[in-house]
Amino acid sequence: RSELLPAPQIADVAAYVLSLSGEPADKEAVQRGQSIFAEQCVACHGEDGGGNMELGAPDLKDKIWL
Repeated sequence: RSELLPAPQIADVAAYVLSLSGEPADKEAVQRGQSIFAEQCVACHGEDGGGNMELGAPDLKDKIWL
């Protein structure tokens, strides 16, 4: 990817990532963010957000990375 997502989409993905670690997040934002994550982030972070350290993609479910 050569460009960042627009700010509202970043906020939705952030809400989804928070939900992966059990943190409270707006349900509608989580749903929107989940689809964006599937399109933009899964290749490196995996479907469950578990990451791939070989690619430099941290485990997003681990609160250490949050």
